[in-house]
Amino acid sequence: MVRPSRNVVALLLAVLAAVATVGAVLALYLRFEVGERDAFADRAAAAFDRPEVRQVVAREVVVQLIDRGSTDLVAARPVLEGVVEALVGTPPFQRLVRAAAAQSHQLLFERDDNSLVFDLADVSTVVLSGMRSVSPDIAKRVPDDVDARLVDVRERNFAGDTLEAADAVRRLAVWLPVLAVLLLAGALVLAADRRRALTRYGLALGMSGIVAVVALSTGRAVLLDSIEGTDEIPRADVQAAVGSVWDSFLGDLRSLILIVALVGFVLASSILTVADPAAVRARMAALTRRPASAPLAALRGIALVALGILVLLRPEDALRIVAYVGGAALVYLGSSELLRVLGSARRVERARPVRRIAAVAGVALLTAFVATMTAAFVLERGEQPAAVAASPAAGCNGMRELCGRRVNNVLFPGTHNAMSAADVPGWALTNQRRSIPRQLKDGIRLFLLDPHYGRKGQSGRVLTDFAGEGRDRNKVARELDAPALAAARRLGPSLTRGKPGPRDIWLCHTLCELGATRFTDTLEDMRRFLAREPQNVVVLFLENYVTDEDMAEAFRETGTADMSLALDRGEPLPTLGEMIRADKRLLVFTENRAEGVPWLNYGFEWVQDTPLKAERPQDLNCRPSRGTEDSPILMLNHWIDRFPPPLSGNRQILRERFLTRQIRRCERQRQMPASFVAADYYDQGALVNVARRINRGR
Repeated sequence: MVRPSRNVVALLLAVLAAVATVGAVLALYLRFEVGERDAFADRAAAAFDRPEVRQVVAREVVVQLIDRGSTDLVAARPVLEGVVEALVGTPPFQRLVRAAAAQSHQLLFERDDNSLVFDLADVSTVVLSGMRSVSPDIAKRVPDDVDARLVDVRERNFAGDTLEAADAVRRLAVWLPVLAVLLLAGALVLAADRRRALTRYGLALGMSGIVAVVALSTGRAVLLDSIEGTDEIPRADVQAAVGSVWDSFLGDLRSLILIVALVGFVLASSILTVADPAAVRARMAALTRRPASAPLAALRGIALVALGILVLLRPEDALRIVAYVGGAALVYLGSSELLRVLGSARRVERARPVRRIAAVAGVALLTAFVATMTAAFVLERGEQPAAVAASPAAGCNGMRELCGRRVNNVLFPGTHNAMSAADVPGWALTNQRRSIPRQLKDGIRLFLLDPHYGRKGQSGRVLTDFAGEGRDRNKVARELDAPALAAARRLGPSLTRGKPGPRDIWLCHTLCELGATRFTDTLEDMRRFLAREPQNVVVLFLENYVTDEDMAEAFRETGTADMSLALDRGEPLPTLGEMIRADKRLLVFTENRAEGVPWLNYGFEWVQDTPLKAERPQDLNCRPSRGTEDSPILMLNHWIDRFPPPLSGNRQILRERFLTRQIRRCERQRQMPASFVAADYYDQGALVNVARRINRGR
């Protein structure tokens, strides 16, 4: 009679043999599909052929061309991105990627002191060549010697780690297959019933494969969850690109391990078949029956709690795991039934073996659930709780001394056409580089916005709804500069064609064809910022082309109406501290008088400003423009008004000395403090710092 200890050792060896088999498959794949230079280069080139990767690469290349070349290229960014994205998929760029990946492989996986880097230093050459054939004028503004790099591996500190990992993978690819064979042989030698030992090995191999697939999916999710976007490239786009790169390198590994798992279940079913439906029910009952012993019952309770938390925290991952496990069970049961019908397997006794098989399967399932439960806690970062609301005594708009000052005695740094940002896709005419959320983060507190009616066309670009606005499209077209009209016709649908969708409110500059951002999206950005930063006051100045009712509804829909303050002409302007204590921290002005909505304050009843249309720095002046002499708020329109908006020209007038002198001059001439200063390309100068210094000195 065989001692129980031998059976226990045989079971352990069978499980270890299955784990070693899956590990061997993993090591062999990494050895030959990632560790080999040609395979690595092929997979890198395949990743660059995916549209989401091409889009991110194009944006990154364009960002570097702008930052390292002429900053006046910002206005041409949409054209640049379109050209570069098309070039990324061409054979010359693919050859460039493949060569760079092969060079990178040397540094990462080969011990060669002469290794190069994944540099793509010739990107600019390919881009300039394509740009000259599409837009020679823009190509002339890109310096010939500009160098755009996507990744410089030499700047990373993981090259040594990857070399060690590569050496380990090479060793494992040799020894793990041998170890798996030896362990399985030991299990067969020690087992009293070799058929039972093979069944255990097959079941353990199937479950080990399922755990490995779940681990790969979890690793992918953890990696994507750790990805952060940039001002130029949104987080979702970067995550999509990184996910595609992961799939290009490891997607086949997942499929291969799934095949190994299926082989394991088929192997188990070919030896131990399901005899009849009653046996199926008995086996299911063995897995679901409440254990008699307290320790096993406690272990079962922990597993159920872990599964419940997983479902609550990561329902999509839980469904994926259930699908894997359910699919594995169906394969096993279906194969068993099929083989039983075909008569290719023997019957075996069902008493103790069934319990042991159920125990092995239960332990494997519990391992999978606990592993994914741990991953769920790692993945579930969620939204961080908002910071504790700062009282006005702790500071208003970043400074304690501003809490007791009235709105007109605080200088609000602002952005003209704040929505038209180069960082926001789809804008052909840009007045800013950074998006509105970034502007808020950088200290901008005044936003000049233009709400228009628009309808999204079939191409995805928004068409201006002239009928809804009551404007004449031909008159608007005649008022546009020739370059602006040409850009609208080139980059968007015709002003007279297209099958638009439903009407909505969009933030546009004259024409939505030149770029559009949904109004409610921007109001949501404002609401989130004010909820997160309760010690701040924000001002909106709207050049409104939509009805008062529709505009008010957008505020109500986003929850910003309750935050908006209605001014009373018979009362003094409130202090920032009063607005914060009343939680009325959004001050909205409109260029056109709004009836029936008290918190849509008529702008030029409250604001007087300086002239527009300054085409040169010397054209900026302090003469009265709109508003009246008794309007208590002074706004300086401080930008160069040309098409396209010149970044270099605006940078000149945003220098600290120039800007400070202009503000002081206007304050002297108008005999009142400057309250609002609106600029283009605010981040290219000292706008926020000058406003802070002036506020501190008042």
